[in-house]
Amino acid sequence: MCTRNAYFGSNTNANYLWDSTLEPGSDQAYRAKLLPALVNNYGDLFDGHIAKRSLEGPQICTMAKQLVPEIITGKDFVAVKERFKYYLAAPGKKPGSQWTQTIVFPAGKRYFVSSDRIDTVNSSEAMFLRIDMPGHIKHHHGDTFSEVYLSYYGKIPSSEFFTDFPPDQKFIYRRDDGNVPQRFIRAYHMRDPKTGREGPWLAGMTLDPAMAYQG
Repeated sequence: MCTRNAYFGSNTNANYLWDSTLEPGSDQAYRAKLLPALVNNYGDLFDGHIAKRSLEGPQICTMAKQLVPEIITGKDFVAVKERFKYYLAAPGKKPGSQWTQTIVFPAGKRYFVSSDRIDTVNSSEAMFLRIDMPGHIKHHHGDTFSEVYLSYYGKIPSSEFFTDFPPDQKFIYRRDDGNVPQRFIRAYHMRDPKTGREGPWLAGMTLDPAMAYQG
C-alpha cells in the first residue's frame, strides 16, 4: 500500500520512489531525458531536501501491476517469495536488476520476517534501496493513531503530523550523524477513528540496525 506516511505528513495519497534503487546526488543535469517514473523531485514536501537520484525503476508497489508469488511451506512456517525486474534506468545505467522479497510467516506467531534483496546490473559508490516498511499511516488529523514510536527518537504524539512537512525536516535518522542505535524500531499506536478508543501497537524492527542508512 502506497499512501501518505504519517511520519512525513498528515493525510491524503502521494507517489514516492519506494522500492527503487537510488544514489546520492541530483538528476538536474539530465532530468529532461528521464521518464516521469524516475524523476526525484527533491526540495519539495514529498522527497525532502536531501538530493538523491534514481538508478532504476519503476516504483514496484504502484507500477509492477501483478507479481507471481512463489509459496514455500515448511513444518512450522509459510513463506511467500516475489520477484520483479526493473525495466527503466537513468542515462548511463542499465535496466534489469532484480528485486526479490521473501516474507516468512511462522506458525502461531503474531509477527512475520521480511527480506528485500537487489541483484543489480549496475554499479554505484553509494547505491541504496529505498523502501518504507513499516509506515504508510493513512489518517486525517491523527484520527487513526495516537502516537508514533521511533527507537532512535522516542514517542511522538499524533499532533506532530497534523501539518505536512518534508521527510528530512523532523524526526529523521541518518547513520552518518552518530552511533548506530541498538534497536531500529518504528511503530504506531492505533485507535478507532470513530470512537477514539486505543488499539494495539503495530511495529516493525530492522534486525540489523546497521543496515538502515536513513529513516
